[in-house]
Amino acid sequence: RTLAASEAAMRGDIDELYRHARRIAHQSSEQFAVALVDRQGRILFHTMKPYGDPLGETREKEQIAHVLATGEPSVSPAYDGPVSMRRVAVLDVPMSGEMFQRYCLRAVIAVADVEALLVRRQFPAGWTAAFLDQDKLVAGARFGEDGAAEVFGHGRDGSLRLLVPGAAD
Repeated sequence: RTLAASEAAMRGDIDELYRHARRIAHQSSEQFAVALVDRQGRILFHTMKPYGDPLGETREKEQIAHVLATGEPSVSPAYDGPVSMRRVAVLDVPMSGEMFQRYCLRAVIAVADVEALLVRRQFPAGWTAAFLDQDKLVAGARFGEDGAAEVFGHGRDGSLRLLVPGAAD
């Protein structure tokens, strides 16, 4: 929300907002990105691409409309990102100031990063931890008595499956 309420957002300065977003994304992860989408679903920028590149439209137009109508953040189901070409989930946040109810800022999070975070967290033996969207599980981990994590999630076909490191989805 900090970026969505920044001075650049308050002024409606998309160029400056992109520069701030790119700095944040590059400090986070190679697989993390920030995007700006308008109410029609057009992607105005994506930090994995140079500013001004044509990026097309998002498929999550209903989610964008919901976020803009309610003013509340929302997490998308996992999907194949059209820009990153990876399995991602997105946190959509409404913009503030001049951009309010016209644009949505998106934190594009690679599902692989979520899975890695769950494993690194080292929950107690016998625990199960999960990252959920509004529809279903995006990724989860079950921790055995030996502390080893079994990571699971939904495949592209929607089926729940055990994730084996290096295995194709």
